[in-house]
Amino acid sequence: MNKYVMTFLGLMALMLVSAGIFFFVTYYEGEDPVVTIMGEPEMIGKTKMFEVRCSDKKSGIRNISVSIWQNEKQYRLESVSIPDRGMMERTVPVIIRPGDLHLHDGQAELDISATDHSLRRNVTNKRFTVTIDTMPPRINQLNAVHYVNPGGSAVT
Repeated sequence: MNKYVMTFLGLMALMLVSAGIFFFVTYYEGEDPVVTIMGEPEMIGKTKMFEVRCSDKKSGIRNISVSIWQNEKQYRLESVSIPDRGMMERTVPVIIRPGDLHLHDGQAELDISATDHSLRRNVTNKRFTVTIDTMPPRINQLNAVHYVNPGGSAVT
């Protein structure tokens, strides 16, 4: 073969290998998204608000999902889909109202999931145990006898 043909084929092979490496590094990355929670809910009353921040430095965020599980039932709180690449960070406000979801007092599991735009579809899941307590505290008098005189100095 001609010297120029061999040089041309060598350059073409080098370009193909370079394109493959570029594709692998940018679109087939293996870094999972980072999920952080501001105002982490441990106790949930009649209403609880917190924020979920998801970030992915390489391919961007594709999907964020927040749900709560109780008695093997899933209740979706928030779900955000981002169709285009490039959204590197997204903050989602989440409001939990147990009365609207028909959740009862007791333990529940809060599940947060984020997926990125990589071809691997890297996923980060975080799961927390939370306590739902919608009953206000009650104060009862233990003894019916009280020794408070009107106008006296026994301040209660």
